[in-house]
Amino acid sequence: MSEAMRLLFSTGPARLSDEDWGRVEHLFPAGGRALGRPRTDPRQILDAVLWACFDEHKWTRLPASYPPQQTCYITFLKWRRSGLLTAVAEELTMPYEAFCPLVPPGK
Repeated sequence: MSEAMRLLFSTGPARLSDEDWGRVEHLFPAGGRALGRPRTDPRQILDAVLWACFDEHKWTRLPASYPPQQTCYITFLKWRRSGLLTAVAEELTMPYEAFCPLVPPGK
């Protein structure tokens, strides 16, 4: 799966398959905030993270079809620090190093 995913995300904006999203969806908190801006869909942010990680893209080159790059990058940092990205990689049966090759897990 990792080679197919790498090819999918390296060619431009892509989405995690419904099957793969179904395997990791339970890791993301449900619901939104009572006040403030509406919460950005975590699936869209995860797609952006995969796009940036798989082909070593810069966050500033994030295609417009994804949420704003600042939102994606800040959320990526939070998920990485909390270990959520490691859990996602495990659910997708990928070693973290294949999931985000240039970004060490954790802090």
